[in-house]
Amino acid sequence: MLPEQDLHPDLKTALLKHRKLGLYSYAPPQTREMLELTHNNAVLRTLRSPDPIRLRSESALIKYFSSSATLDQTAKVIGVGRETVRKGLFSALATRHSFLDLKNQELYPLEEINNLHHKYLPPEHHLLITDNMGSKIMLELLNGANFNQISSLLNLDPEDLAKRLRLLRSLNIEVPAIPHSAIENSWVLENLHDETKTDKDIQSYLNRVTHGIYDLDRLSGNRVLSPITPVAQEMGYHVFGRNAKEFIKVVGVKVPLSREFETGVQNGIPKRYRFAITWHRNRVEEAIKEAESLDQYLKPLVDQISGVPLSDKELPTSYQIMEGKGILRVGTVLLEELNIRPESADYRKVREAIYNNGYSGNTFFYKRMFMVTENSRHSLKEYAQKVLGIVPEITAE
Repeated sequence: MLPEQDLHPDLKTALLKHRKLGLYSYAPPQTREMLELTHNNAVLRTLRSPDPIRLRSESALIKYFSSSATLDQTAKVIGVGRETVRKGLFSALATRHSFLDLKNQELYPLEEINNLHHKYLPPEHHLLITDNMGSKIMLELLNGANFNQISSLLNLDPEDLAKRLRLLRSLNIEVPAIPHSAIENSWVLENLHDETKTDKDIQSYLNRVTHGIYDLDRLSGNRVLSPITPVAQEMGYHVFGRNAKEFIKVVGVKVPLSREFETGVQNGIPKRYRFAITWHRNRVEEAIKEAESLDQYLKPLVDQISGVPLSDKELPTSYQIMEGKGILRVGTVLLEELNIRPESADYRKVREAIYNNGYSGNTFFYKRMFMVTENSRHSLKEYAQKVLGIVPEITAE
């Protein structure tokens, strides 16, 4: 049970329902880590073991460290005496420890994890209970205090306050951004990568993005923050200083966006961006394409060579071409399908025939690259065979 003190009701409810620290929530932190490492191995070996005492000891271990049950209460559930349970717990801990490799046995010395220390809450949560500090923090949050104000009002060192705020967050209690915290920055990026989040969730995390988080994302090798204007440029739109806000306004109506960031200076002019997230890219593109007001800035970068004429909006974008999204080089198709090498006489003959409107499929020209849609691969092969007089091979059924 919780201590008899004036806990904030939301905190009391959260503490009673907590399950954020895994199966062994009530074990001391180091013991908990060792138990989690050995859990699967222990369960498998116990199920295969014919020894009823070993099975009873393992069951008592899980029961004891996964709930607030005392030794006496655990003994009652298992159906044996208190001392039998105590000895069984030490035996089960020693058995678990033997499952570790040598490196982890050094990290988790038996004398340190051989610990039956047990409280009514997981050890970390006592940071919220002692001096009723969790409730005091929550009251200041409700009064609108920010991080620095709470630190000053409650006389808490910033790092001590950060620990308690992270615990409150783990209990699904909303807390403000924790400044200058590597853990906080990583937490924001981790949530922005989570494709199960709603737009409301994503907007709340984008609102927390700072220059530090932007730099961490930029250096991560797995970026999640995607500036809007480069996307529009890759789609073939002419974006410049004066019209950039039009693109931002259009996208911002349908997609969560960050505030504006200055990311550097180019030719003496500050580079300012607002960010969406990478897995919203299709939605960003759709928002831009659907906005008729932006059509005036569309500049075809891709020329259509053959096929049914397409509008500027239907043409492949430079982004699709460079990323290989449904677009292939004609030379690649001819090489893979017919072993015709680029710039060979046969290749030039096929290319010339296409340029003379002999091919009905869609082909395009972009920056000296001759392209075809991926779903036209077979028809292009048949056309090249016809132009070159190659008899198609007949495969036996």
